Amino acid sequence: WSLETKATLNYSKSNSVSDTEASLTRAILMPPTYRLYYPDGTPAEGEGMNTFQPRLHEIYYRDRYTTVINTLATFQAGAVWNILPGLTFRPTVYYTLTHSNSNKFEALNETTGTEIRPASAVRNHTDHVQADVVLNYSKDIKKNNINATLGPSYNFDRVDNMNASGSGAPSDLIPTINATADTTQRASNTIEREAMLSAFGRINYAFDGKYLVSASVRADGSSRFSEKHRWGFFPGASLGWNMHKENFFSAIRPIVNKLKFRASWGMAGNNNLSLANSQGLYGITSTTY
Repeated sequence: WSLETKATLNYSKSNSVSDTEASLTRAILMPPTYRLYYPDGTPAEGEGMNTFQPRLHEIYYRDRYTTVINTLATFQAGAVWNILPGLTFRPTVYYTLTHSNSNKFEALNETTGTEIRPASAVRNHTDHVQADVVLNYSKDIKKNNINATLGPSYNFDRVDNMNASGSGAPSDLIPTINATADTTQRASNTIEREAMLSAFGRINYAFDGKYLVSASVRADGSSRFSEKHRWGFFPGASLGWNMHKENFFSAIRPIVNKLKFRASWGMAGNNNLSLANSQGLYGITSTTY
């Protein structure tokens, strides 16, 4: 037996504007005759349009109140067991945590219009767990090579998102949602869980490294689908020929050193749909039934 582990942690904190390209574009287009500051030292609004804010204006009224924190942590643990010559057993577990936390606020200024001192908070958290068990067998018998792989795989994801917003705070001194007007406050929260269980197998055969045959099958069961249509089966097969290993190929080997032909067939699928497509969607409306 041998054990393998690996872990990583990435952390970032910033308050920079998200649309950097737009800021640079506006800076290039702004005529040099526009003033950057008012007499009291505060940044000027540039062209005087609600849709326009020079970069200095954004930093002073918005970015210095903004905090965006992103955290990414990964962990991997696995083992290798050489059961017999050519027979290997590899179980592996993966865990990934992704978390983002942002707080935004824009102080009172001449470009906010009717939305005075808007504030928002967003929390996004994702946990991903994956477990794989792979049994591999490889054997050489004279000019014959056989390689086979078999195993299951399990994936689980939990997503927890929350966002809230509000406006109308009486002062710039409290740049959070709790100081905004009650009538403007909005909040929403979603929690999603999904899982996928898979089983796979593949066998490869090669004769003298020239003639190749491969066959595979995979079965995936996804929680995104309804119970009666949860599983999908995906077979595949291929034939290959390494022509460059033939004796007659030696005449052109100085020009072409490798040439391989391959024909394959297979079926593929995906679970790229929302839970509402198969489980149903509930919502609050103004319609009475």
